[in-house]
Parts: sequence; C-alpha cells; structure tokens
Amino acid sequence: MAKAGKGLARAPAGRIINLKPEVSTEEVQGLLALAVGRPTATRIEEVCQMYQFLAGWDLFGYRIGGDVVGCIGIQLLSWREGMVRHISVAPEHRAQGIGRAMIGYVLRRFALTRLTAETNAEAVGFYRRCGFTATALPEPYPGVERFQCVWEVEGVGLTAS
Repeated sequence: MAKAGKGLARAPAGRIINLKPEVSTEEVQGLLALAVGRPTATRIEEVCQMYQFLAGWDLFGYRIGGDVVGCIGIQLLSWREGMVRHISVAPEHRAQGIGRAMIGYVLRRFALTRLTAETNAEAVGFYRRCGFTATALPEPYPGVERFQCVWEVEGVGLTAS
C-alpha cells in the first residue's frame, strides 16, 4: 500500500478547475485525445458525453494563465474509492508535477482512501512515482502491456484482532 501523499510534488503556478462546462471545447477535447487509445472524433465525443451526463464522472483541468494544460477524469466507484479514467498533460508541460498535482487534488477533493487506474507501459512509471503500486494485467492484444495501478491509504480496511 502507498503512503498518503507520497510523490505528490508541487506543480508550476496554476489552478485546478472544473472542466465539465468546457468539455466540448477543442482545447479540452485535444487533451482528452492524448489520454484515449486510438482516438477518433466519435470516440472523443463519447468520452465527453460520459463526463457531461454520467453521475459520478468528474473532469478537472490544470489551468496556467488562460490555457488548460492538463486534465484528469475520475469515476467515483463508492464513497471513498475512485478510478482515474483519463489523465493527460500537454507535451510541452510534462515532467513539471502537473499530473501529480491533479492526482493529489482528486485524492483530497473526494477524501479518497483508494484510487485505481489502468494504464500502459509508457505511463506506469508516472503512477509509481505518485505512490501507486502496479500489477501487470493479461495482454489485451499481442504485444500490448497493460497495468492495474492502485493507490491506497495505509491501514484502511484493517481491523483490530
């Protein structure tokens, strides 16, 4: 289990905003396309509709000045558990702590004790640096590696003997 807050470093000056009102903008759809495997206009529209209309699906962004440079979509699975459905940072703003800041934000905003994500080999290191544990999943397609990443507050769910 990960320690609460491990790896959640400070990002450049910016602020986290609710992106639901902006989900149909080109800027937000471009960020979502970075987080969707094999993105098409139809698939991006479907993802946008999930955030607009499904209960428990929230979309937040990281704004620097007037630009949204990152986004995180979360699905609340239960009272204190969530799943990262989409996360991306514009290429020119990566490796600055923005992704970690967005993870930290959703953990605090929803007081989560467990956060999961399914990701590829390219992004698994990011989740590990944020304090997640990663377990390889069966390959959905030949040569495609997927990982289940889990962040949990230590001691949650343990009972006294």
